[in-house]
Amino acid sequence: MSYFRGTLYAWNDGEDALHLSNDSGDFFIVPRDQFDQLAVMRLAELIRDDRLDSAIYHAISGGNAGGLWLRDMAGELKSRLRSLVVE
Repeated sequence: MSYFRGTLYAWNDGEDALHLSNDSGDFFIVPRDQFDQLAVMRLAELIRDDRLDSAIYHAISGGNAGGLWLRDMAGELKSRLRSLVVE
């Protein structure tokens, strides 16, 4: 996964971390399991606020690798979310 918008660049190293940087030279490494937890909590907020479709649309419109993957998986993502049962 990679993401580039404005001054933010994020990429997955394929191993254990997500890397974040900006044009000010700031650089952060977030452990993958912690970022995954943050991502699903943010996803819940997007659904609650009825912003999921908008977020998917804007991510897809960027044309980067993560957006292209999301474009291909958006239907399956929505389908899995509809069928999710929390035990």
